[in-house]
Amino acid sequence: MCPKIYRWRVDPQFFARLYLQRSGHHGLSLKNPMPSRNCNTPAIYPVSGIKMKAMILGAGKGTRMRPLSFDTPKPLIPFLGTPVMDSIINHLKSQGVDQVIINTAYLGDEIERYFQSGHRYGVEITYSYEGYKDQNGFHDVAIGSAGGIANIHQKSGFFDGTFIVLCGDALVDVDLRAALKFHREKKALATVILKQVKETEVYKYGIVDLSDTGKIVQFQEKPQQQHAISNLANVGIYLFEPEILNYIPKDMPFDIGGDLLPLLAKNGEALYGFQTDFNWIDIGNLGDYLKATQDALQFGSNLVTLPGTQLKQGLHCGINTVIQCPLSNIQGNVVIGSSCIIEKGVALKGPLLIGSNCRIESGVKLSSSIIDDYTHIKSPARIHNKIIYQDYCIDNLGRYWSLSEAKLDWLISDNRSQAVEHELATLIAAQNHFENNIVHVNF
Repeated sequence: MCPKIYRWRVDPQFFARLYLQRSGHHGLSLKNPMPSRNCNTPAIYPVSGIKMKAMILGAGKGTRMRPLSFDTPKPLIPFLGTPVMDSIINHLKSQGVDQVIINTAYLGDEIERYFQSGHRYGVEITYSYEGYKDQNGFHDVAIGSAGGIANIHQKSGFFDGTFIVLCGDALVDVDLRAALKFHREKKALATVILKQVKETEVYKYGIVDLSDTGKIVQFQEKPQQQHAISNLANVGIYLFEPEILNYIPKDMPFDIGGDLLPLLAKNGEALYGFQTDFNWIDIGNLGDYLKATQDALQFGSNLVTLPGTQLKQGLHCGINTVIQCPLSNIQGNVVIGSSCIIEKGVALKGPLLIGSNCRIESGVKLSSSIIDDYTHIKSPARIHNKIIYQDYCIDNLGRYWSLSEAKLDWLISDNRSQAVEHELATLIAAQNHFENNIVHVNF
């Protein structure tokens, strides 16, 4: 006879039975009684209405997104005003996924506070923290993406059917139902979603070679263009069967792309690649982030909706924003957030994103840039192809420097801060009094 097992996960029927037994109402019955099990079967209770489960990888430190990721976990970095993972969860919901687990580590508590139970998305969300806490606080422990899968399943047996795993730092609209159909037709152990990329960009990705049947026969990790076996890239979206857990070692770091998939290919397992056409915005580093934002503003995207109300062709604006300059001074595709002040004499050229609660003073010129919330920019600043984020200026190659350390915080600062007096500001102001002696500070 099996002993009673009490789990942290609440089972309403268990408590109902307990009440009936203790109250003596043995003649009453419950609908949908729990299935019997033997002592060797994990106590995993089925929940009605489950369609599919997904795991979002959210434990990375986001080192290639610094300084944006210094105080914000990478999945919460906004793309046109909306966190990337927010868009991912909405897409999973649209594809029939109703249970999502997110593995976390670095700043994981912020991810949990933002998404909470998932109620507002119409899905159930839970979390798996990779690390431990002691008297000194939280200590993250890197166990790899595949290690994260094993860590979850070892504790609860969560992955009890075909499941999806995807990265939390890219926007996609891939047809997961079609991928699932392919996966089942091939009777695959694992299916990797593939997308053709430009031959000049293969060095950024894991590249695969397929057989005529769609089976993956070889992996290349970020090859040089001349050595690439194809231009089919692994974009970090996978379908797995629960048996995949048999290939993931316990108690050691193990990655999906670098360890698990090459192992499956080497052993000749049922590893397939699903090649399809879909929209995909990869936000792997600061340069990608800036370029993706510029492209979405300039060309539009099915993956995002521009925030704000359209005031004229190409110009979207949030509420409570005052634009004092002529609208003819605003050219191209520009998004301005809420509660901003754009003074007279400002010139804006898209693609350009200005966050909320910003103040742009007369004489400033901005173009092809991302300006963070609460940024105050004074004349004579000229900012082109940059990200202004808090105290940092970031170029399109991902290089950044501190504005305060460069003694430029009098020119670009937090809109909530008190004015900073600086001798260079006084000098420039004096020089500008002379005709034809205008000083500009270019970024």
